[in-house]
Amino acid sequence: AFYSRTQGCLKFGDFVPSLEPNATGAGATEPERVYTCRSFDIVAHETAHAVLDGLKPQWLLADAPPQTGGLHEAFGDLTAIFLALSQLDLCEAVIAQTRAQLHDKSFLSDVAEQFGLALGSTVGLRNADNDLTLSQAGTQVHAISQVFTGAVYDVLADMFAYERNPVLDDCAAVLHRVAAYLRGLLLRALIAAPDSAASYADVDNEMLRLVVEDGKPAAYAGFIHNQFARRDVVEAPG
Repeated sequence: AFYSRTQGCLKFGDFVPSLEPNATGAGATEPERVYTCRSFDIVAHETAHAVLDGLKPQWLLADAPPQTGGLHEAFGDLTAIFLALSQLDLCEAVIAQTRAQLHDKSFLSDVAEQFGLALGSTVGLRNADNDLTLSQAGTQVHAISQVFTGAVYDVLADMFAYERNPVLDDCAAVLHRVAAYLRGLLLRALIAAPDSAASYADVDNEMLRLVVEDGKPAAYAGFIHNQFARRDVVEAPG
């Protein structure tokens, strides 16, 4: 599946996963065909490419730095996550599956599960709940995108844990509310970032500026800075 700027469209393909070596022979059945257009995450991801290309057309240039391309890919994965969290019933499902611990394995952090399973992965095509650093990820845009995605996912988990109070408020409602704020914060930071050659630090700095302007608790800025610092995007505090 991919976004085509030149044709002004999203394109979705299909494929049949190959049989496992020990699944061949008599009685083996061919795996079911995978249609990428049926994946909520993949459709959201590719649509996000089109949206971000409209906002920042120079970010898709062939000579753009790896982190700029990584922002595109991360925005796609994060759009799928935030779109899921915009639906209260899915927030309730996440809370039930994880017992309100967002770092427990769930469908939320596993991006494009069916596609990933077809390729032999156990955590979807990519895992948003990761601890990758820039030095570990390399420069391929899909790989390096996981650093930014992981940082934002951890900020989400931090903000949710900070705001959560089961005695006073429903956990799913809190997750729904926190995700809505972080979604808007990320989008505003991306828009405010440089029009070309944007880096992860550029977006991180804009997020920090905006949480202060929004009058949010100082802990919010701490969550953002610490999660990007531990991934070597910015310097850790002294």
